[in-house]
Amino acid sequence: MSLYLTNTGRITTDAGAIIASNSGLDDLRLINSGEMIGNDLYTVAEFSVYLANSGLIQTSGIQAGSGSGTTVLNSGTITVHGTGPALETGGAADVVRNTGTIFGDVVLAAGEDLFRNAGPGSVVGTVQGGGGQRHPYRFRRRGPFRG
Repeated sequence: MSLYLTNTGRITTDAGAIIASNSGLDDLRLINSGEMIGNDLYTVAEFSVYLANSGLIQTSGIQAGSGSGTTVLNSGTITVHGTGPALETGGAADVVRNTGTIFGDVVLAAGEDLFRNAGPGSVVGTVQGGGGQRHPYRFRRRGPFRG
């Protein structure tokens, strides 16, 4: 089973997650050009997760992971309220391309990940790699990093 969601309006929650998925999904595809405001955005699927944001996502954190890799394309604004990371990926080879603004930390888990910050893109926080591998991450930077 797959979940494909396109938001051009406003999705808000007072309590609980905006979206909460677990390994019951094969693929998850989320396209947001509107506003998503609330608590967690928990996007986990067995095979692939694709998140494209050109609007506003304001959460207590985005967790995005899949067995085959996660793709996050941000040309809008992602902001975190609270102390957790704004975006945290899973253990596969993930791709994050940012031409927007991310307010909060980005945590790339194990796997050979690519973080690309281009054009007017900025991260107000830190970008962290993990997994204990010698060179597991490739960072390409063209926009400012502030943290």
